Amino acid sequence: MTAGRQRALLLTVGTGNSDELESSLLSPLRKSIADGTWGKVVLLPSQTTIVHAERVAAAGLAIRPLPAHGAENDADAAFAHFDHEIERLLADGFLANDIVVDFTRGTKAMSAALVLAATRHGVPTLRYIVGDRDRRGQVAAGSEEIRETSTAVVTLRRRIDLAAGLMRAGGFAAAWQLLPDPDHPLAALPHVAASAESLRAMRATARFFESWDRLDYAEATRGAAAVKPTALPTGWRTLAAPRESIQWVRHLIERPDQTKDPISFGRWLRRLCVDLLANAERRLRHGQSEDALVRAYRVLELVGQARLFDRGLDSSALPSSDPEVVSLRVKLRQKGSSDFGIRRDGTLTAPRDLTARLLKEKGDPVAGELLDFDRRAGVSTAARNHSILIHGFDSRAPIDAESWRRLIDALWKLLEQDRGDAQSVESDRRIARSPDFDRAPPQACDD
Repeated sequence: MTAGRQRALLLTVGTGNSDELESSLLSPLRKSIADGTWGKVVLLPSQTTIVHAERVAAAGLAIRPLPAHGAENDADAAFAHFDHEIERLLADGFLANDIVVDFTRGTKAMSAALVLAATRHGVPTLRYIVGDRDRRGQVAAGSEEIRETSTAVVTLRRRIDLAAGLMRAGGFAAAWQLLPDPDHPLAALPHVAASAESLRAMRATARFFESWDRLDYAEATRGAAAVKPTALPTGWRTLAAPRESIQWVRHLIERPDQTKDPISFGRWLRRLCVDLLANAERRLRHGQSEDALVRAYRVLELVGQARLFDRGLDSSALPSSDPEVVSLRVKLRQKGSSDFGIRRDGTLTAPRDLTARLLKEKGDPVAGELLDFDRRAGVSTAARNHSILIHGFDSRAPIDAESWRRLIDALWKLLEQDRGDAQSVESDRRIARSPDFDRAPPQACDD
C-alpha cells in the first residue's frame, strides 16, 4: 500500500454461540480487526445481531446493519446492502485494492452476498477465520487462524468473458484493451502469469480483428503470426480468426503495381470493394452511419476505377490522347460541363462521375449502372461530398433502415454485375464478413 493511503475492513456479524458469545463471536471479530491497520472498520450485522456488533464497536467502529428483519437469509437483499456499503467506501476515497472483507460470520446468504459484492467492485482480498473444530462443528476458542484469499483469478476470468462479449459486438479495440498484457513489466502477477499463453492468444486475436476492421491490413498481417487458436479458452474458440480470413487480409496488402500491371490491380480493387462494403455494413450496425456512407461512396467509385484498369487506364493519370477521352472532352465543352483535371505531366484525372461517363463512351456494359446508381438505389451516395466528414458541416447519411437496405443491396448487386460472377462475390463476402460475430449468436463449442 502506498504511503498516505488507508485501508478499510468490512466484517459480517453473526449470532455466534449464545452460551459462549465472547469466545465464539466477539473475540474472533476483535482478532480480525486487530490484524491490520485500518482507516475504517465497518461491521455488517443483521437486525438480530446489531447488539453483538455494538459490543465490538465500543471503539467507534461503524455499524451498518441489514435494513430489514429476515434480510440475513435473502441473498439478493444482503448483496444490495453490502454493495452499497462498498460503494460508500469508494466514494469516501478508499481504493478497491485497499479494502478487505471478512465473511466468516453471519448466515451463508450474508457471506455469499459479501463475497459477490466484493468481487463486483474488484476488491482483491477476502478474509475468513479457520481453526480446530469442537464437537459442535464450531471453531474452538483460541485456535482461530486468519486466512486470506484473492478474487484476482475470478476477476481475470470475468474480464476474459467481458472481452469475449465485446468481440461478439464488434468492440475489438475495447476487448484488446480490457485483457491484461502478460508481457507488461507491471503485470507480473501469479494469476496473470498462469494464463499468459491464453491471454497472448486472445489479445492477438482481438488485435488482428481490430486492425482489419480499421483497414490497417499491414498491421493485421504482422499480428497474424501471433494468432494461435489452440491457446484460446473455450469461450473464445468461436472467435478465432479462420485461416482463410488471415489469408484474405494478406492478399489485401499484396497490391500489384497499378502502372506496370493494371489488369491485376483491377482484380485487387475488386477484393478491396468487397472488404470495404462488409466494413460499411459493420459501421452501419454500430450506428456509425456517416462512416458507412463514406465507404459506400468509395465502393461505387472503386468499381468504375477497376473497370478502367481492366482497359489499362488509370483514372488518376489518363492519357489526353485516348480517343474516347478526346471525344468526351468535346462533349463536355459543348455542354459547358466541368472538364477532367489536368496534372503537371499533361495526364488527366477523372472523378467518379467522369469515370463512369468515360466508360460509357468506351461502350462499357456496366457504365449505365454506375451513372444511374443513385436513382436505382433510391439513395444519394453523392451526399457524401457534403457530409461533415468530407466537405460539409452536417450529417448527410440516410436515417431510415429501408434506405440503407436498398443502398447496401444495390452495391452488392453492382459488385456481382461488375464481376459477372455472383458466386465469387458471395465467396469473398463470406470471408470479408468473418469479423461480424454479431450477425448471429455464437455456436456452442466443445471443450
